[in-house]
Amino acid sequence: MTLRKILHCLAALMLWATGSVLPAQASKAGEWNSYLGYKSYRLRLNWTAMDEWSKKEESGNCTTTTALTASLQGSVSIKLVRSSKEGNDHKAAWRSEKGSKPEGSLAYRVHNESHTECKDQKGSWSKWTHSGGGAGSGDGRFDLNLRTGEYRIFGFAVAASGDVHGESSDGNSATTPGALVLYGGGGEIPGMASDLVGTAEPGGKSIHGTPLEVYGDAVGAACRKPTILTWSLEPWEEDQEEMLFDVGAEYDKWIPAPRPEDLSNIALDPVEQAWKPLSVRVTIQTKKDGNKGRSGKIRFTLEDVSKNGGYAINYPLGAKSKVDLRFAKKQPPGIKPVDGKTGGAGTTVDAVETTEMVTEATVILESLDGGAYGTLKATCDALHLKAMFKPTNTYALSIPRDDDGNHLADAWETARGTKGRAATWDDVSVPGQASRGDGLALYEKYRGAVVLDGTKKTWKRLPVDEKVLFVIDEGNCVLLDAWKTASRITAFRLPRDLAKAGGTPEASALVNVNASAVKNGRKFAVVLTEMPTGDRAAAAKKADGIEMGTTLGSVPFDVDHCRVFPDRIRGSIDFVMWRLEVAIENYDPNGDGYLSKTFPKWMLEKALAGLRDPAIFESMVLQLRRWSAIHELGHACGIKGHIAGGGESSEGDSSCFMRYVDGNENKHNMLLQVLFRPSDPLPQGVVTFCQASDFNCFNHLDVHDR
Repeated sequence: MTLRKILHCLAALMLWATGSVLPAQASKAGEWNSYLGYKSYRLRLNWTAMDEWSKKEESGNCTTTTALTASLQGSVSIKLVRSSKEGNDHKAAWRSEKGSKPEGSLAYRVHNESHTECKDQKGSWSKWTHSGGGAGSGDGRFDLNLRTGEYRIFGFAVAASGDVHGESSDGNSATTPGALVLYGGGGEIPGMASDLVGTAEPGGKSIHGTPLEVYGDAVGAACRKPTILTWSLEPWEEDQEEMLFDVGAEYDKWIPAPRPEDLSNIALDPVEQAWKPLSVRVTIQTKKDGNKGRSGKIRFTLEDVSKNGGYAINYPLGAKSKVDLRFAKKQPPGIKPVDGKTGGAGTTVDAVETTEMVTEATVILESLDGGAYGTLKATCDALHLKAMFKPTNTYALSIPRDDDGNHLADAWETARGTKGRAATWDDVSVPGQASRGDGLALYEKYRGAVVLDGTKKTWKRLPVDEKVLFVIDEGNCVLLDAWKTASRITAFRLPRDLAKAGGTPEASALVNVNASAVKNGRKFAVVLTEMPTGDRAAAAKKADGIEMGTTLGSVPFDVDHCRVFPDRIRGSIDFVMWRLEVAIENYDPNGDGYLSKTFPKWMLEKALAGLRDPAIFESMVLQLRRWSAIHELGHACGIKGHIAGGGESSEGDSSCFMRYVDGNENKHNMLLQVLFRPSDPLPQGVVTFCQASDFNCFNHLDVHDR
């Protein structure tokens, strides 16, 4: 080393000792002092978890199917205030105010079902649900080293309410209180070794952390994926900027529906809201006075979009799943797609962004399904802003509006009084009927089906608080209004191509063929068949001994056939005509013949003349076809028969569709019907399913396919 270099080193050491070198290091000492200009900070904590899975396991002769759905969404803000008692010249500290509570909301749900079916023994099932919500107590802390910019953040919130409900096939049922504890940092978190730490940007005011994987909470523990925690620390000052979802009545009222062009030759139920796109605007503004804020590029993303099969639960049959919600292809000027934006495994993400720096932007969304749902988010990375929807205090906008998170539009729920019900709800009841539910999840009724309205295929949502039955009735034999009056169950007629055929042409057919985003059970349609031939001659000889219809099965799912025999009905009328002829020819009011003893001869002659008129004859056939169709449908929906004391009976309520009519009563009713009510839709006086103590057909009605 030369003498000059040695002298330079000595000089540098002397200057360092006196503090007159390293000016860059000296200037950095004050670069984090700008954080001291804010007495309050907002610590934002957001948790998200979602998973859905099912599996089958075989053991011996038994197969166990387990299915789980889990979801968690929480957004909590904790106010941190500068502490005058902690810190020194080199450190600063912000703490939660004493007695303060977090702002925001938490909602979580874990639902697990297990079903075991065995070949040689009775199966079993169990299900439990852990759910709740509401932000409870919370705390937070922010420490900052003013020399190095190193920071340490700790915060947590507790879901204040919740419960665990479970039940099983052995009759056990219990509901116990439960709560979900969520942390935002700290060594207590399994999988996280320390608090939220890092180095703040010199001169900055906000800290935005990268998403963290958090394990251990009740939702994340049930998921294959961990809970994702995102967080940020921002000044609380009122003059800071914010980005807001600026939506109004259109958003509150919007309900998704399939597009008309996707429902080829399908009509829309006139009571339903017509399909229309949805416009959503975000604005960047100052918190203090709502004036325009700074400009930046705004990006919109659609996440967690539903993927249903087809456009309704049964149209078209066996359709593949699709994305149900998307950005419309035609957007306002200044909005373009984001290339290469895709979601991770199991997710769907669509994205658009502004082409220029703006303070507000509007995008247009469109649905492709009556059950479409998703989450819209908007960010401005340049300004470190995320759009908030203030009514729910969340950095996301549910599409459609869905504050309770059950994937049903709040507007639809409000109109039908279903607020608070889960998407899987199937507990509709009819007073006087023992069974509950109809095999359709609430979400499926909301999503809708294509049914026959007269002869026109029509898409409509299904009634919520009414049991629903589907019937394939190509002869239009069932009077739907008469069935509903008698059963208090709403029936819809389907063509054969809107239900998946069973093992035989007469077996019940599966209706909800298309997979729904919310898991469902199976719903079957009863196939009512009018047989082309059926022993007219035999019925004419002995009408009382030949049935007008037959049914094999006790609920729609297991109906092998449900038949009506028009020729047997004609034969039974032939029999009555023959008895009228005999009674007229041998008329004796004092004899043993029922017709002669009961009616004057002129009435018998007039009734016979009426039945010989082909038009009146076929009108009588139509009445009995309709009566027989509802009678057989009653058998297909749980009614074994009009029974008292263990056997079939012709006693009890004569207005019951299931009552068995004896020979004399059949002749009596036919004569009166021909004389006075030949054009009635049904035989006189038959209007209901009886509810008497000895004959309670109404109680046995059951359309739930288990």
